[in-house]
Amino acid sequence: MNTEITLETVKNIDISTTCIVWLAVAGVMLLALVLTLVIGWRKYTGKEASFVYLAVGATGFFICVRVLELMVHMVCIVSNNPISRFITGHTVCYVIYGIVMAGVFEEVGRFVIFKYILKREHTKANAVMYGIGHGCCEVIMLTLIQLESLLAVAIVLKYMPFETACKILSINDQSIAMAYPQIQSIAMFGATDALMCLWERIAAVMMHIAMSVFVAYGVVNKKNYWTAIAVGAHMLFDTAPALTQRGEVSTIACELIITLLVIPAVVVACKLNFKKDTLAIEQ
Repeated sequence: MNTEITLETVKNIDISTTCIVWLAVAGVMLLALVLTLVIGWRKYTGKEASFVYLAVGATGFFICVRVLELMVHMVCIVSNNPISRFITGHTVCYVIYGIVMAGVFEEVGRFVIFKYILKREHTKANAVMYGIGHGCCEVIMLTLIQLESLLAVAIVLKYMPFETACKILSINDQSIAMAYPQIQSIAMFGATDALMCLWERIAAVMMHIAMSVFVAYGVVNKKNYWTAIAVGAHMLFDTAPALTQRGEVSTIACELIITLLVIPAVVVACKLNFKKDTLAIEQ
């Protein structure tokens, strides 16, 4: 039996100080992750890692994912048409579509950038720096900004009169059904959720670094099959998250699967990046 969601229903949701604190802590941890990776790698490499690669890596993510890939999603997922209805109506199609789009747009984008835009200083340090830029931009745009948005909503609902909060957040009888799940998730946010956010983002950044090394190694050594390997690996990484979006895999199981996949990818990337023979990424 469905219960009608009203403004009174939302008013009765308790936004605790604890959930606000953990939202803030999650944001701080993610920001610390970004700064640690950038500053730490720069210091570790003795300034050999270029901030140009960091910036281009971040720009590459934005263009490939938030512009080009999103344009396709608008047609194939967001818009109401026969294609979108077919994809969203079948879990297998939805998962295949999602992993193919992510693998192709991000890894082919990496290949194009390494081969045709970043033509100089293809060093081992810069291959990693590009991956840090790509992965950290994803942390900021997909998770950190969302967390800060949830934190702002939580603060408004907690510390302002309910009627005023509704006006600020544009919550009314028409929008309440869409706002309710988000507000519920805010009220339930705790230490476990904050740690899960950090775990998820660490694994994702490590994956992006590994894939950047794969593609850079292939470009420098004219072994472009490494880009195909990166595309396939990226698709494999994204399979569990896609299934999680459809409710087929739990969040914890998803993160365990990703971690188990990322570890061997990082090991292979380290072997490529620190090889001493002539096939190593040129210095």
